[in-house]
Amino acid sequence: MKAAGMKWIFLLVLSAWLGPAFTQIYEPDGLRMPGDWNSWTNTTAMGGDFDLQKIQSGTPRWQTIFHYTGASGSQAFKFVSTSFGDPWGNQWAGNTGVAINALSNMTYGTPSNPNNQVNVTAGKWYTVVFEDQGYVNTKAVFMETTNQPVTITSVSQQPALVTSQDPVEVTIQISAAPSPEEHLFLCYTTNGWSNSSLVNVSGMFTSGTATIPPQPDNTTVEYYLFSSTLASPLTDRDLFTIHLNNNDGANYSYVVGTTTVTCGQSVSLLSTDPAFPQEGVPVTLYFNAALGNGGLFNYTGDVYAHTGVITNLSTGPSDWKYVKTNWGQNSPETKLTRVSENVYSVAIADIRQYYGVPASEQILKMAFVFRSDVPVTGTSYLEGKNADGSDIFADVYAPALHVKIMNPTSRDPLASPGQVMAVCVEALQNQTISLYLDQTLLTTETATSLAYPLVLQGMSPGTYWIKAVATGNSGQARDSVSIYLRGPVMVEE
Repeated sequence: MKAAGMKWIFLLVLSAWLGPAFTQIYEPDGLRMPGDWNSWTNTTAMGGDFDLQKIQSGTPRWQTIFHYTGASGSQAFKFVSTSFGDPWGNQWAGNTGVAINALSNMTYGTPSNPNNQVNVTAGKWYTVVFEDQGYVNTKAVFMETTNQPVTITSVSQQPALVTSQDPVEVTIQISAAPSPEEHLFLCYTTNGWSNSSLVNVSGMFTSGTATIPPQPDNTTVEYYLFSSTLASPLTDRDLFTIHLNNNDGANYSYVVGTTTVTCGQSVSLLSTDPAFPQEGVPVTLYFNAALGNGGLFNYTGDVYAHTGVITNLSTGPSDWKYVKTNWGQNSPETKLTRVSENVYSVAIADIRQYYGVPASEQILKMAFVFRSDVPVTGTSYLEGKNADGSDIFADVYAPALHVKIMNPTSRDPLASPGQVMAVCVEALQNQTISLYLDQTLLTTETATSLAYPLVLQGMSPGTYWIKAVATGNSGQARDSVSIYLRGPVMVEE
């Protein structure tokens, strides 16, 4: 009995090990569709029209697009994926009447017979989408077009800043005139994709428009664009998608009623109040743990500042002077106050007294690394730093005319098409602030701070310079930062 019991345990363990271990197809094994059209050629990672590519957003699925140049008629094929080195190890077949522009069932087996059969027409283009449910029965779609399917190359909206009275017109550019079978749609949601609505794109040759109706204040609207051969793809929308433009996975979005931009602690890794720390003037520093390297993002314990100063006697940015505590030492003076979930503050009544800097030295910068209160792995602490892992600095200013662009920063220059960027500027001892994009004057304010909504829609990809000029009794002060506007977003194939 003991031997028999051990045998059953072994069989159960072996069965569990050999059974499907993935809820989706193991991506390195790939998915292919060998058949009559390629003389049943099938090797792992073979590339080409009949080696499908995984789509990384929405419904798990694989896709390929190919131009059929053989004789019109029925073609036999299978969907296959590698198993333990065998390129035929997993198969989906059994459908001898695969439909065009409709869902077709596929039976999983090792092997699966008979072969699938689909009628194709010489010279047509076919988009094939396979729903990835793992190693089980599933569905696939063949979509037929007269010409190569178009791609959605750009998306813009008007207005960029939306009120509750505004319909939003979205304009797209496409790579060519669509085939008669192709339809383009805008899909939008007002509740985080609990449900969604479709709008047809109209007026197409190589461009078209779709309109999102007015929405109440404080509504967040997200949307993307896609093409399909269905005139009304209300269900299984992802499976009937040929090409998609979803802003590189982020979707396009706007908030109704947001006609101004907000500056403050939420837009910078380290910000100060006042914006220009000076000796003898109290200053509060704000650390945003959601930015930079994110090392303390959503940390629930206490956060401490490891801090010192850079003076005129420092040899470089790593030569901190008058460091408040040893690394890992918690003190009341260096403990941060939690302001919100990921924003912390620390107040310094007098910079020179706080760090104990002699009057003979000039303080140039305050230096920071923020850390967790206790080690989390061995002797290692969680650390909040710049995105590149460098230390964080806050300049200390002499009482004079200054201007500083607080947002965007040189450490985060990448901008997205369709974005409304908050440009935040602070000045000291000024009369006016003028803001420029390259050589174009955007606005002039008679204040010590400026918040400007820079609309990036419709701008060509490339590098732009944002420039701030503060004018005061002593002359002018200038600051500038470059941003890089990405080109057309990646379109899923």
